[in-house]
Amino acid sequence: MMSTEHKSTPLTHLFDKVEAYFKTTSELLKLQAVQRSSYSIAGVVSVIVLSILFLHFFIFLNLGIAIWISNWLGSFTQGFLLFGLFYLIVFSLLYWKREEWMIQPIKERIAEETLKNYRDDMDNKESNTQSFTS
Repeated sequence: MMSTEHKSTPLTHLFDKVEAYFKTTSELLKLQAVQRSSYSIAGVVSVIVLSILFLHFFIFLNLGIAIWISNWLGSFTQGFLLFGLFYLIVFSLLYWKREEWMIQPIKERIAEETLKNYRDDMDNKESNTQSFTS
């Protein structure tokens, strides 16, 4: 009778190594996807929570300032209109400078983050390949 033992030949050893490499790479890609998605979700949630808290602070601060200006001027109408005029000026300035102050910095930040993630991925692939071949 022939034995069903697995004989270790150089070719089977190579196939075993390749199979282990693909399994490890697959697992690594899954873990990286989980890491990125959890980082993204955590970032979005923290921005939402902080934005809500800041919005509450900002609304009450603005109401307080508008009431203070109204008391100072002696008219609620004039106080709130003056404060509304201030925001109209701020809005106009931001609208005219939006390319320079908002759009360009956001585009640069997205490009920096994308390149950073790409470089990190390449470094991880190189270190994984080097540790696998060692």
